[in-house]
Amino acid sequence: MLLWVGAVVLWQSAGAQEVYFFSEATDSTYYDQGVVNISNLGESTFEHAYPPSAPQFNDKVPASTTAYKGATALKFNYTSDENGNWQVVIYRNDWSAVDISEMDTLSFYIYSETELPAIALPLIAVRALNVNESGDLNSSLFPLSDYNNDIPAEEWVRVTFPLKVLFDHDESLSLNFKKTKGVVFNQSELNGKTRLILIDEISTFKKLDSIPVVSNLTAIGYDSHTELSWNLPLDQLSYRVYASYDGGLNYELRFETTESIFLDFVPDSARNLKVHYRVMSVFQGQESEPVEISAELKDFTDDELLEMVQQYTFRYFWEGAHQSTGMILERSNGNPATVASGATGMGLMAMVVASEHQYKPREEIQNRILQILNFLETCERYHGAWSHWYDANTGLTQPFSPDDDGGGSGGNLFCSNSFNCIEKLLHRNRFKVNRDKRNCNPSLGNYRLGLVSK
Repeated sequence: MLLWVGAVVLWQSAGAQEVYFFSEATDSTYYDQGVVNISNLGESTFEHAYPPSAPQFNDKVPASTTAYKGATALKFNYTSDENGNWQVVIYRNDWSAVDISEMDTLSFYIYSETELPAIALPLIAVRALNVNESGDLNSSLFPLSDYNNDIPAEEWVRVTFPLKVLFDHDESLSLNFKKTKGVVFNQSELNGKTRLILIDEISTFKKLDSIPVVSNLTAIGYDSHTELSWNLPLDQLSYRVYASYDGGLNYELRFETTESIFLDFVPDSARNLKVHYRVMSVFQGQESEPVEISAELKDFTDDELLEMVQQYTFRYFWEGAHQSTGMILERSNGNPATVASGATGMGLMAMVVASEHQYKPREEIQNRILQILNFLETCERYHGAWSHWYDANTGLTQPFSPDDDGGGSGGNLFCSNSFNCIEKLLHRNRFKVNRDKRNCNPSLGNYRLGLVSK
């Protein structure tokens, strides 16, 4: 089955804007784009780390597996001395510059095992390209204590800073905030105290006047799960799905996603019940009004379970295809243009079933099959045989590695075997297939496939 998940790093839509400077560390021990200014620490200290294979870069901000969201947070372990100064810059995970000039708030989440007075919060700044584009500069430093309260012990608390204060400052005239590089945290105390704080989800954003609700919410109950789907009111807001398994008396958060679909696999106690759902749009932790729906779950017969599996299998190959060729994407290497001949053979078989069961209009399925066969006929081949992977944009073989030519018999077998079923399907639906078996054994896949309606 498909699992739809996602994450937002930069987006703009209908007045909403948001940029993340930190969401996840490089691994559980450090963040490569978090840089400690170790040369100017003086008598102050700040714990720093290095990548496992590069000890010469011993200026990285450590990470913690205690996080507000996701798997990791930044770890600030420091001592603030009157004869020193610690400063770190948190860059985006790809080192890119981004436009924050139209945004109004800087935000992050902070955690401390002990109560942290507001006056002890770090000073804040941003690092951006200067207006002459000759180098990067830090803005002036500003006290977070002017805009936030004390941080209670053992609680994640949101800290915010109004960017207008930064933009309106005289020294900011030399900075190009359309090319902002990072967020700067700086020592604020001079008392020699040692503190350990965790920082997570550093972002800048423009506030929404109101958070729009989802539309066209649907919920389909199955044997052990509910599939919920909805239309997105804005591009890539996040959405929280709440469920009630006691008739709507109590709701629990089931998942938060940026996608328009969620599969809720319910606890055993909720099977054969009506489950009530609420879906809320979320922006910067604030929720919209809920949209409600319910779904009936019931024990499936063997035939119903088989039908469910067939539908999801078809959707996997249909929705997970390279859209301009119909070929099935290879998931293992993360390249959006890599397609696999073997997976495509499996997908073609799933389309035969889908056509018979009319999961989609037959003409639409047939057009997709023709699209795939056209690619398989025109792509690079070897004495009739297909390679295992292809670049879908060029039709050329994509090797597994510099030492491997990408060949393999598995893809040929899956593709070739699917053709017999496709031929029967298309003949039955008033299409015909012409095969030119010249030049090589058809079991290796040297089919010249021409499909025309009778």
